[in-house]
Amino acid sequence: MTNTVEVTALVKQEKLSDVCQLCRESNSVLCWYFEHGRSSGLFHLQEFGQSCEINIFNIFVEQQNADQIYQELYAIMELSEHKNGLIYSMSLSAPSIKVL
Repeated sequence: MTNTVEVTALVKQEKLSDVCQLCRESNSVLCWYFEHGRSSGLFHLQEFGQSCEINIFNIFVEQQNADQIYQELYAIMELSEHKNGLIYSMSLSAPSIKVL
C-alpha cells in the first residue's frame, strides 16, 4: 500500500489544463475541482482580483513524488509576473487511497 499526499490548490481557469496535464504525466489522480468558482466568494485572494475565475482542486500523489509535484505546480502557478494560482495545502493522506 502506497502512502499518498493530498494537495489542495487554487488555479486560474486558463492554467487548469496545464495542471491536468501535469497530473496525467505524473500518474496523479485529479480527484475533483470546482469549475468557475469565484475567488471573492471562496477565499480572500487579493492577487487574483474580485472577478477572476478560480478553480479549486485536490490532487492525490504518491508520497515519493510529492516534492516534484509541488515544484512543478509552483512553477505553473506562482513563478510568473502575475500569479496564476496558489498551493493552499499539502498533507499526508490516508494510506488506503490508491494512486493509479
